Amino acid sequence: MSAREYVGAGSNTAVRGMMASTVHTWETPPELFAELDAEFHFTLDPCCVAATAKCARFFTPADDGLSQSWAGERVFMNPPYGRELATWMKKAQREARNGALVVCLVPARTGTAWWHDLVLGNAEVRYLRGRVAFLLDGKRGDPTFDSAVVIYRPPVAILDVIAQLDIERFMIEYNRLPATPRYLAVVDAIAALRALACLDCESAPVPASASSLPGGRAR
Repeated sequence: MSAREYVGAGSNTAVRGMMASTVHTWETPPELFAELDAEFHFTLDPCCVAATAKCARFFTPADDGLSQSWAGERVFMNPPYGRELATWMKKAQREARNGALVVCLVPARTGTAWWHDLVLGNAEVRYLRGRVAFLLDGKRGDPTFDSAVVIYRPPVAILDVIAQLDIERFMIEYNRLPATPRYLAVVDAIAALRALACLDCESAPVPASASSLPGGRAR
């Protein structure tokens, strides 16, 4: 996140009500959403009303986003900040495990049980500089609490990534460099990882050392 501050003026009473709210009508400032959307390219807003939806696909309270599948979506979640908040965070974590990317805009309540159980060690956290002035009925409220962006990412299929390493292209570049122990070790490590990734492959085994790779040099 940039150092931009998302501040404004409005009703303190309304914002205090937001912290105990179960409604979905508090709106993310458009400039903050635009900054996040430029990075993550969201496809789903799971907890909003039609008037405040940030994505073409969205779930209203009538749709009950908690009961819907978010699998495969790139989700922007600004959940209700009342007692339901922990339930929404559990849902976000669960859906990320099922393949969704979920970016949550939440209060930075670092002492709460849900923060310790669901955020610490389980997600990427970006603390926002300045306080977010959320909108209610188009009017910005006075920002009275700190916010954070909590990011749950889907698991990486590491063996799939390793299997796609372009070892042949690497060897072309490698052959232009001095045959130092460091480069020999790197090549051997990549070849070993690819061999591990292809243990169940029907293709021929991947070479296990630099000297046996295409263009490989003797040590």
